[in-house]
Amino acid sequence: SSSRIIQSVGTGGSNQSGDVKLVQQLLSQVASGEGGSPNILIDGICGSGTIAAIKKFQSTNECSPSGLFRPDKGSVILLYLKSGAASYSMRMVEELEY
Repeated sequence: SSSRIIQSVGTGGSNQSGDVKLVQQLLSQVASGEGGSPNILIDGICGSGTIAAIKKFQSTNECSPSGLFRPDKGSVILLYLKSGAASYSMRMVEELEY
């Protein structure tokens, strides 16, 4: 299984179940004080709870709380780093496009 989302997840996103489940798993691995949601339901369905968790992560980490993670852009990179999913984190940071 990939440790990066393929399509967008959240408000208005593609919300493919595998991508949603990955986002839920990563959010569950981040401490609540860091914007994570340790008790999030990991079901692959992007409902109101998942969108609220995405917005919480974004706002806690001083990102615009759009409720949407886009592949390899902006706030989802922080999620990879803070969850520990990004063992190849420096390469990902170098690849970032703003």
